[in-house]
Amino acid sequence: MKQAKHSLNIPFFSILLSATLSLAACGGGSSSSTGAINSSHPKFFRSKISESPRYEPSGEITETVPTFSWSATEDATEYRFGHESTNDESDWQVYTLTSEQLGCYSGGDTCAFTPTDFSFPKFTEKAWWVQANVNGDWQEWSRPNVFTIVETDAGYNGDIPQPVWPTESVDTLTPEFSWSDVGDAMNYKIGYENTEDEMTNGDSWESHEVDASNCEAGVCSFIPANTDFFPGESVVWWVKAQNSNGSWSNWSEAAVFTINQ
Repeated sequence: MKQAKHSLNIPFFSILLSATLSLAACGGGSSSSTGAINSSHPKFFRSKISESPRYEPSGEITETVPTFSWSATEDATEYRFGHESTNDESDWQVYTLTSEQLGCYSGGDTCAFTPTDFSFPKFTEKAWWVQANVNGDWQEWSRPNVFTIVETDAGYNGDIPQPVWPTESVDTLTPEFSWSDVGDAMNYKIGYENTEDEMTNGDSWESHEVDASNCEAGVCSFIPANTDFFPGESVVWWVKAQNSNGSWSNWSEAAVFTINQ
């Protein structure tokens, strides 16, 4: 996990919807932007994909008009939300939205937006990003978040695993993560990031797949190798399970711990 954030290499892309059209699409109002506006098109890199539960939707979904949500950025007054097919930049669409329109006013709130003017095609992999305006300056785009709309959801019908430890503070930079064994899972995935990584480009997000053989007596455990935690850091983490059909559960509830060194 990295304490420092790194800028994405964002090339210019000339095709954007106007801010007026964007606001009309989401229910009205006009907005003026100030500061050094970075309205360029974020380039899609598969290696940069984020799975953080702070950003939804991701993975396979069934809704053709999904609601998009992300964690608010402290002091942000407006956001840009943009989406495109992962293999076709020509269908890029972007919306400029105020914090009031999104219902998020401070860090810790959840911003939510449903682009009702657009129905996403099935079986097309879509990428989406968000960008915050803080004190008149547009921040870097988030990492891309990716989803595919499927015809039906074969689904994961089992229990969702839940974090067991760590949930408070630890005295090591290499903590052992443990969570409940749901029994019929073949694999698990844990994901974690710095608690302050709300609307940055997501460089602190890390995830690891763990075989169910790491479970015993109802508890699974795993120590990630080469973690980049640092003393005093606060970390939030989640876990999810995969069944024998290859379907993943939703992410668990979040657990938070602090590196107490």
